[in-house]
Amino acid sequence: MVPAAFISLEALPLTPNGKVDRRSLPALDVTRHPEEETYIPPILKIQHQLVQIWEGLLDVRPIGMRDNFFSLGGHSLLAAQMVARVEQVCGKKLPLAALYAGATIEHLTDVLVKEEETGTAKESGSPARVVAVQAGGSKRPFFFLHGDWYGGGFYCLNLARGLGPDQPFYVLEPYEFDRGGTPPAFEEMAAAHIEAMRAVQPEGPYLLGGFCNGGLVAYEMARQLHAQGQMVNLLALMDPALPGSHRSLRGAINRFSTLLRLDQGQQLDWFLRVLYLRIAAYRKKVQISIDERSELRRKQDKTYPVRSRFDRFFPPTKALRYQWSGIYRWVSADYMPGPYPGKLTCFWSGEVFANHKDWRSTSWPNI
Repeated sequence: MVPAAFISLEALPLTPNGKVDRRSLPALDVTRHPEEETYIPPILKIQHQLVQIWEGLLDVRPIGMRDNFFSLGGHSLLAAQMVARVEQVCGKKLPLAALYAGATIEHLTDVLVKEEETGTAKESGSPARVVAVQAGGSKRPFFFLHGDWYGGGFYCLNLARGLGPDQPFYVLEPYEFDRGGTPPAFEEMAAAHIEAMRAVQPEGPYLLGGFCNGGLVAYEMARQLHAQGQMVNLLALMDPALPGSHRSLRGAINRFSTLLRLDQGQQLDWFLRVLYLRIAAYRKKVQISIDERSELRRKQDKTYPVRSRFDRFFPPTKALRYQWSGIYRWVSADYMPGPYPGKLTCFWSGEVFANHKDWRSTSWPNI
């Protein structure tokens, strides 16, 4: 996260106990100074709308057409909120991937205007997509599964810059599940990512990396690539998710399904309902998505009913499936990692993962 502004102080104000006196810190002036750089004002209606949305989220004024969202203090969570606000205000769905190509109002206006002219957003037909973060450079491309189901993985921008301008950097976005159908197996999901990656780089050696759930997918991709006779020169996993985290829950639901005669879709729905009750983060995301979609529907149709309190405790199946992270947990719960003969490099972000120090030997006995 990049600070929106800096204030230079001779010394920090302290309390009698020697701690920083936050109340005595000077107020932060986040007003932009156009004289410091070229300021391009909005002209089109949609540009004015975007400016108002950015100012409300970033608390920075004025904002020009070529100011970068992340340079102004934006981050992945604010980016997700911004996309939701654009859909509410403008009635248009802005793909998060558009921010990789250019996080400016000028660029986003072009994307939204082209969408309006064509009548539809140009989306890939594949559930696994590749987005170029840094396409230039002479080195072999690095493909990274950022694992951010909610915010678009915009931390990859800093990661790409840190690797230098000569390193091509591509992100493999999280798998887009069919919310109404039966999810694929974990291995099928990884195979779809490989197909998308090989459209950019047909042959190895490959450089692969992944964070959290993306790390687990990257591991399976490396296994499949090796089985296909392709070389993987780098497999870097950052805080990789443990396989089968919800295996016992899925197993219990599978056993009950025999008695209740539930098909795969019904089993998934029961799994998601249990997750909704047990995992606060998933529950919160489901509730937020319901609120946002309800607000958008009411803007489009004034007769659309206000969300009831009943929905908060018993959300509809569509709301539970709308958050792909829940479906991913169902898929990964049935995944048993096979052996991988290549080198595996792991990075841990902090002590919170200290209990994973024996992760390779205890959690993945087949590796």
